[in-house]
Amino acid sequence: LDAITAPGYVPTVQHILRARIRTTNPTQEEYNVNGQRFEIYDVGGQRSQRRKWLPLFDEVTAIIFVAA
Repeated sequence: LDAITAPGYVPTVQHILRARIRTTNPTQEEYNVNGQRFEIYDVGGQRSQRRKWLPLFDEVTAIIFVAA
């Protein structure tokens, strides 16, 4: 804990790979890449969370599934 709270701390590759935050509600990020707008949603994978996905699928053109 002392290492990650030290001033100037920079996470190692192992710190990044082992970090995990459980998703309980959909979260949205927006990116603009070469003038193309992308909306990325983290919807959580638990079966109990899937009912929250439905409103997010209006006008969807692609879906990418990522498993951790």
